[in-house]
Amino acid sequence: MAACGVLESGSRLPSVRSLAEELAINPNTVQKAYRMLEHNGVIQTVPGKGSFLAAGGEAKLRQKARGLTALQTALQAALDSGLTHGEIREETETYLKKKEGKSL
Repeated sequence: MAACGVLESGSRLPSVRSLAEELAINPNTVQKAYRMLEHNGVIQTVPGKGSFLAAGGEAKLRQKARGLTALQTALQAALDSGLTHGEIREETETYLKKKEGKSL
């Protein structure tokens, strides 16, 4: 939600316990996820006050950077598999057109 802009910078996140109850998962899982998000600079935790979305659109920037890295890795794997630049472009266009049709 942070990466998509649904949550604004500084938004307070649900407590570990309430989110775990809402999702019907173990609180340790939520705590681990929050720690990972904090480590990646997506959220900030203030002792006694809770966790908040990092300021300055950092979450969006980091998400985009991870997406670009994943794309580059996938493109290299495609090249390593013997796909040509033209085949990669064609497959990419086909995929994006399908996704575009689904979002309309």
